[in-house]
Amino acid sequence: MGDKALRVRSMMPDGPPYDFAVNTMTYDPGAALSMVEVHVMEHGLLMLEGGGIYKLSDSWYPVEAGDFIWMGPYCPQWFGALGKRPAKYLIYKDWRRHPLGA
Repeated sequence: MGDKALRVRSMMPDGPPYDFAVNTMTYDPGAALSMVEVHVMEHGLLMLEGGGIYKLSDSWYPVEAGDFIWMGPYCPQWFGALGKRPAKYLIYKDWRRHPLGA
């Protein structure tokens, strides 16, 4: 993603037969998404290590290892890592699917 302090690891093979994405995202302390994201699909994440702050729509939520977040479609979202050790989460979402099921 162009930021050495944020690492994305794909857990699924890439290609048209695979319509589901599972990734881990690891943030060095103080690292954050470079923008607020909005996706057409619902998705969720499980915090695996560390912690941080997650913004969903207009609300802010402290998160730590063991927390789960479900995000509805079109929900603005952002994450920033807090603390002295890396924050890591597993994220999953539909991928390569038409939002209307077409």
